[in-house]
Amino acid sequence: MSDALTGDSLPIKKRIVPFDQGDPDTEPLFINYAHCLFAGGSAYLDVGVIPVESYQLHDTQGEVDFAVLTRLVMSESTLVMIRDQITDLLAQRDKINVVQG
Repeated sequence: MSDALTGDSLPIKKRIVPFDQGDPDTEPLFINYAHCLFAGGSAYLDVGVIPVESYQLHDTQGEVDFAVLTRLVMSESTLVMIRDQITDLLAQRDKINVVQG
């Protein structure tokens, strides 16, 4: 699996952790990793955190720990909509960076 943060290929050990969700307006959920797959006609998107310590332990344990905070299940059309929104958001960010740079 390729790590989006470093581009390195790291073995990932997925672990579901209990998480008390707060109000998204006042307590947005922070993630630094996501894993997506298709099964039974639906897209599953696990989002969560790979702790910094896990990267440090990677050399001794051979894998990093992915703490899954929530799992989103959606249709393929919803996944495509999210992809398009992310693509548009990144394109806007790139335009702003070019103007400021």
